[in-house]
Amino acid sequence: MDLDIKYYLSVFWKRLPLFLLVSLSLSAVGVTVAKLLPATYSSQAIILVESPQISPDLAQSTVQVGSAEIIQVIRQRVLRRENLLSIAREHNVFGNDSKLSPSEIVSAMRAATEFKTLNLGNSRRGGATAFSIVFQSNNPRKAAAVANELVTNTLALNTDLRVGTAEKTKSFFDKESERLDEELRQLEENILVFKNENANALPEGLEYNRAEMTRLQGRLTSLDEKELGLQEQVRQLKRVIADPSLLASQSSGQLSPEERKLASMKLELQQKLSVFSESHPQVVAMKNEIAAFEALVLGVEDGDGESAEGSRIGELKLTLEQFENELERIANQRLEINDQLAILEQNILQTPGVEMALNSMYRAYDSKQGQYRNTLQSLATASTGTVIELLGQGERFEVIEQPIAPDRPDSPNRVVIAGLGVVGGIGLGLGLIVLLEILNKKIQRPVELVNKLGIQAFAEIPYIETRREKVVYRAKLSAGLVLVSVGIPVALAVFHYQVLPLDLVFERLLDKAGLSKIF
Repeated sequence: MDLDIKYYLSVFWKRLPLFLLVSLSLSAVGVTVAKLLPATYSSQAIILVESPQISPDLAQSTVQVGSAEIIQVIRQRVLRRENLLSIAREHNVFGNDSKLSPSEIVSAMRAATEFKTLNLGNSRRGGATAFSIVFQSNNPRKAAAVANELVTNTLALNTDLRVGTAEKTKSFFDKESERLDEELRQLEENILVFKNENANALPEGLEYNRAEMTRLQGRLTSLDEKELGLQEQVRQLKRVIADPSLLASQSSGQLSPEERKLASMKLELQQKLSVFSESHPQVVAMKNEIAAFEALVLGVEDGDGESAEGSRIGELKLTLEQFENELERIANQRLEINDQLAILEQNILQTPGVEMALNSMYRAYDSKQGQYRNTLQSLATASTGTVIELLGQGERFEVIEQPIAPDRPDSPNRVVIAGLGVVGGIGLGLGLIVLLEILNKKIQRPVELVNKLGIQAFAEIPYIETRREKVVYRAKLSAGLVLVSVGIPVALAVFHYQVLPLDLVFERLLDKAGLSKIF
């Protein structure tokens, strides 16, 4: 396929005004935008997260939050709406005549602020942690001032966060220790009340109750033996009193039954003395019985005649009364001992249940006491951690690079923007010419006429412009170029300064297009 270069040049020449209009318009827009866009200056601060100043073997802070988490928490608090509005007003970030709403100011401040974690390389302890705070503004001094304000807020928030966390931890364990102490006091009172209510059935008194029960049972046995002896003596006395003639048998050379009984009682007394002491109740009782019985026997032996017999009968009745009183006293003692044995038996039967209840209460007390000891240990650790944070000896932030006013702007790249406008204008102008020629179905060349009608042309006669037409054409073209070259920049400047800054226009367009995160 042969290319008709001359024809294409003629077409380009014919569309030259359109090409110049489009290319100059976009070029003017690109150059104007590149010129009008405000310069953006970035001021950066680098903060190093220092390790604790005190060895963990000696003391440990109760703030166990990682540095990455703390940075994120601080970032959220620094970028709060109230804080950003306060900083923007204090440093007049957007000027006194700014028409931005509070929400737009907050959005612009957040977009201009950046927290970024830095990689400082690995170390033997796992690597140092650092992060940077960057603020962008069209004024280098404002950028540095706001960045310094953000750094100050970050350092203050870090201190408040760590100290506040340590103090909250200490306060929690302080209240917890008070609560556990009160619960321990209540458990101790419950144990004391329970012991008082079951004092006779406590496990530590079990052996005593058993020994006391054995002793009382021994006393019952002794009382039974004594009662049998007294009952026998009472029968003898009643028999003699009923038949006084039996007193005559006391004068014979043979021993009377009373004398034999007396000898037997003395022999039994000697046997008891070999086992018990002189003050033992059984020994004392036996001596009293022997003395009474001796009085009876001696009274019988010394009596003479009827008057003596009557006297002896009276003494025997008196002795009988004493023996009967002693039997009554023994019966009363038996009742008391039986009541005591019943109580002791009941206490012994209750002891296992009381022991189980006490063990349960002691287990609860030991468990609560273990919690109390652990809480006191945690409270001591929390108190030490609070002191560590108050003295700044824990993990802390250190500014290793202060934000300063930059000498050169970071953006925009005016050459690139202007170049893109020029290249885009030329490309769009050429593309528009090509598109128009493709859509144009008119016959424009002799060869198209020959191919269309099937005839042969003898000659080609071009359109001949008059001098006046050339002058008018050139005047219109010059006026259009001047209008485009001057009007577009002026219109953009007026819009930028009087209506809305172009950078904000671009940000809103990107937001609506969903491209703000990309750019």
